[in-house]
Amino acid sequence: MKLPSFLFFVLWVCIASAQSDDREELIRQYYNILNKTDVVSGMKFYQDRVQYHLSSSDTINAIQDSRMVAIATFNLGMYDQCEQVTVRALEWALGMPRDTVMQDAISGLNNQLGEVYRAHRQYERSLTYYKRALEFSLTHRDSAVYINNIALTTRDMGELEEAVSYFEQAYRMSLTTDDTISWARTLDNWGYAQSMAGNESAVYKMEEALDMRLQRDDLPGLYASYFHLAEHYIRLGDTLYAMDYAEKAKAVA
Repeated sequence: MKLPSFLFFVLWVCIASAQSDDREELIRQYYNILNKTDVVSGMKFYQDRVQYHLSSSDTINAIQDSRMVAIATFNLGMYDQCEQVTVRALEWALGMPRDTVMQDAISGLNNQLGEVYRAHRQYERSLTYYKRALEFSLTHRDSAVYINNIALTTRDMGELEEAVSYFEQAYRMSLTTDDTISWARTLDNWGYAQSMAGNESAVYKMEEALDMRLQRDDLPGLYASYFHLAEHYIRLGDTLYAMDYAEKAKAVA
């Protein structure tokens, strides 16, 4: 699993501060959250670590572990709790001396709040935090993620022309990295938004993204590609192709 760099940064900071005999469990619980294999276990593990670090006046590691708690609560659909954890961690981060670790934390926490408010359909508020995340971004890889999130939110608001422009920006940003999963994600979203806007030739972008995902055996990406292609052909009234892609989406769901 190739991680967004802001999540890899969290893991790196946590491992660096952990005792050698704790690192295996830390990594296991980290992937329990990100891969959604045992999110509750991962959440409780990192909640305990936050309390331990606070009792030791270790704010930096309390912030990093809070980010994992925020991701876990979000994955569990506990959006209000996620917001509380994230806002508290962001306040701590903003009060710390600004270095790359804190800048990355501020960027990631703003993105997390963007996710929370998008889930609540508070789109304007979501955009505010995604744009703040982008301002603090340290890498092109993270910037591509944040621009893609801005584009998704703009699309949710029905601003298709603006969304298409943002998706193109996200795709071109992703091409400056070696993250082919990001290439496919942003290209597929770009084509899908164009399709929603009535551009029939957008299917070529979606098909190219599908080919990338097939090469990587990217199952979540394949589901998105098949779903988007099914909707594209529904809009065209081509039920044969629409049903074919819908069945493929069902097979990988």
